[in-house]
Amino acid sequence: MILLKFNIRNPWSDCFQNLCYWTGKFPVKYKHWEFEILRGPDIINLHLGFTHRRDHAGLDFELALFGYGVHFMIYDERHWNWETNSWET
Repeated sequence: MILLKFNIRNPWSDCFQNLCYWTGKFPVKYKHWEFEILRGPDIINLHLGFTHRRDHAGLDFELALFGYGVHFMIYDERHWNWETNSWET
């Protein structure tokens, strides 16, 4: 797992609202994407993550400024089986 994150949040805000949300399938087998526009307590938020060999592994990106942000994710729909060290289908 790779995770880079910088966040400054308003501690007095309890605001969270999903303004728009889109999802779809990628042309690659088992891959999906999600894109959403959010309103929340973040003054500044930069989040970049990449996971491998875990449930719904993939790329995760979020950027927020003054309470409004975007979140984009490409992920695998399968779950990781730790006993067999392979994907469950």
